[in-house]
Amino acid sequence: MAIKHKRWLNMLVIALALMLVSGCSFSSSLPDTTTSKTSYPLKLTDSCGRDVVIPQEPQTVTVLDSWENDFMETIGAGHKSKPFMGETGPSIEAMLNEIKAEKTDLVLIDWRREIEAEISCTIAGKLARNGVTVYAADQTTIPKVIQEMKQIGKMLDQSQIADNASNRLIQALQKTRDTLNASGPKTVFWEIQVNEGDDGAPKYSTIVSQSLEQSLPTEAGGSNIATNEKPFIPGQVQINDDFIRSADPHYILISGYEALNNRNYTPATERDQWRNIKAVRENRILSLPPSFGSPSTLHDDILLLVKFLYKEKLVE
Repeated sequence: MAIKHKRWLNMLVIALALMLVSGCSFSSSLPDTTTSKTSYPLKLTDSCGRDVVIPQEPQTVTVLDSWENDFMETIGAGHKSKPFMGETGPSIEAMLNEIKAEKTDLVLIDWRREIEAEISCTIAGKLARNGVTVYAADQTTIPKVIQEMKQIGKMLDQSQIADNASNRLIQALQKTRDTLNASGPKTVFWEIQVNEGDDGAPKYSTIVSQSLEQSLPTEAGGSNIATNEKPFIPGQVQINDDFIRSADPHYILISGYEALNNRNYTPATERDQWRNIKAVRENRILSLPPSFGSPSTLHDDILLLVKFLYKEKLVE
């Protein structure tokens, strides 16, 4: 799963430009949805704790990145989606101008890491005070993604397709719970990318805790070795060889794009300092597909991980 630095920087610059501190409250409870036609006006509460009123069925929805656009496709609302075209660091005024020029009915803002929550709520609040209908979604875990699929699907009068998508995720989670044994989670190192540190030694980037990335291996019965480390940049934790050797993970995940895009990339099995790591000795290394972590593939991704981690226990 590629970490969206540009999107995060966009959100950070916008938030700083607002020159205010958000007093967001976060609500994880969302109302039930049905597959019946949505009645408008619709009043609901978003994940910032804001009351949002949808006067009529939205026909155009501005989204901030490709993940949200794929989310819209997955819940059957891709035809309503309008990706935000602003470049890095747009002002709130530029964002408002584009939204008004496009005659957007709704803006969808989400966060997939807790570190982004306050910024997202700040932007949502500022847009709302400027007359924009905006919904903020917490998608930091698979169960929350399921809830948001149902909520946003209802909001856009796409409940049937959205509920089908959410049910596929529910079924994937149920299958994992039928598979996992009682031995406890298996330790996992998820390598996002490799950089050279100031001392010339390699530094390995892995997933940050309290994030959708973290939720994927957790739901599949894995435990990230770097759970308690602080992020060195938004969305990534950086660790070194000593840390990884000491943790001795049972399994290693490799983001596939890293090996493809880095000419100097050394495969895990060819790193001399890793030869005694359990996952390397037993060749328990999985290269993740480029689409891994996308809304449309989450159910398959969960099952891919549980098959990798618990092959001998997989319920067919």
